[in-house]
Amino acid sequence: MRSSLTILLVFIATTLFSQSDSLREQKFQDVFIYASGKKEIAYKNSRYYITDFHIDNSGTYVLLKRFGEYFLYSLDFMMEPEIEMPINFHPKGLFADCMGRLHIMTKDSLLMVKKIDNELKITERESIDKYTYYYKDCKASTSEALVFQSDRNYSQVTEYYQIGKFNKMTSELYRIADSTNLKSIKDTQGEFDQENDRLARKYGQDQFKGARYYEDQERLNTSNQSTSQEIRSYLDRKQFFLNVAIRPKYNPVFVKNDTIFIFDHLNDERVQIDKRASILDKDTIQYHYDNKWKGELHLDKERDRFYSVREIHGAQIFCLLSDDGKKIVKESKITRHPYPEKVIVYNGYAYYVYRQHYDDNLNKLFRQKL
Repeated sequence: MRSSLTILLVFIATTLFSQSDSLREQKFQDVFIYASGKKEIAYKNSRYYITDFHIDNSGTYVLLKRFGEYFLYSLDFMMEPEIEMPINFHPKGLFADCMGRLHIMTKDSLLMVKKIDNELKITERESIDKYTYYYKDCKASTSEALVFQSDRNYSQVTEYYQIGKFNKMTSELYRIADSTNLKSIKDTQGEFDQENDRLARKYGQDQFKGARYYEDQERLNTSNQSTSQEIRSYLDRKQFFLNVAIRPKYNPVFVKNDTIFIFDHLNDERVQIDKRASILDKDTIQYHYDNKWKGELHLDKERDRFYSVREIHGAQIFCLLSDDGKKIVKESKITRHPYPEKVIVYNGYAYYVYRQHYDDNLNKLFRQKL
C-alpha cells in the first residue's frame, strides 16, 4: 500500500505542476512585449505604519497604526489626507465586499464604513460569520444579481451561481469539474484513512492522536525512534497531499459592464455570461500555461482591462490581456520591489505597500504605471 500511495502522490504532483507541453509554452512566449512604468510614492506618513489600503471609485483609504493607535484616512485625488477617523478597537484589515462596500475587519466583526457629509462613519456592524458564510463566496455584482463562487468535492469542483437582488431567486451560471483528479484524490484519501486507522491501532490512540497534524510532530515520543519515524513519514505525505493535491483551483470570476467573465483555466476558456445567466461567448486562453504564471488575475474596473501576473524571482510582472483574452498586449514589471503583499490595479496603475529600504521603520504606498 505504501508503494502505491507514493506512486499516486508523485502522479498527482506531476499532473499539477506540469501545466503545458513545450509547444504551448513556446507559442505563449512569442507574444511578449515589455513596457516600463514609472514607480512613485503615492502616499507616505512619517508617523504611522500603513497596515492596509483600498482603492475604488469612491477614493483611496489607508489604515494606519502607531503604538496601538489606529486611524482610517481617506485620501483625495492628489493622495493627500482629506478625512481622518480614529479607531478605538483593534482592526485586522480592510475588506471590500462583492457590492463594493468597504468594511473594517476585526477578529469577530465586520464594520461598514461610508463617507457621509465629509466624514467617515461606521454605519453597520455585523458578525464575522457574515464574511465566513456569505461574503467569502460572493465575488462580484451585476445590476440585477450577486455572483457567487463555491469550491466543492476536495476543491476539484467549482460552481458559479447568482442570487437576484430583487427577486432573491438563485440561478446556476457555470460549473467546472476536474473529474480525473477528483477520482485520484478520493482514492488517495481512502488510503490515508486506512493508514490512519492502522497507525492508531499499532501505536495506540493516545500517542497517535497527539500527532494528527503536521505542526504537532514535535510532540512525538522521540524515545521510540521507529515509532516517531513512521508517524512522521505518514504526516509528511499527508501534508503534501493537503497542500498540493487538494488546494483550490484558480478559476476566478469578474463582472465587467454587467457581463460575467469566468476564467476556466482547467479547460482553457474564458466564458462570458450575461446577467440573465445565458452564455454569450467562449474564448480560448493560453497565458496560464507559462511556467512563470503566478496564478493571479486582476481587473482594472476603472478601465475595464484584465491583467495576468507572472512572477520571476519575486518580481511581479503584470501582463495586459487583449480584449478577447487570447494574448498579452504588453508587460509591466513592478520594479525593485519583490513580493508585495497586496496589489490593487486601478485606473492604469498598480498600487502596493512596501518598505523602500530594508531598514525603514515605516512603509509607503507606491504606485506604478502599467
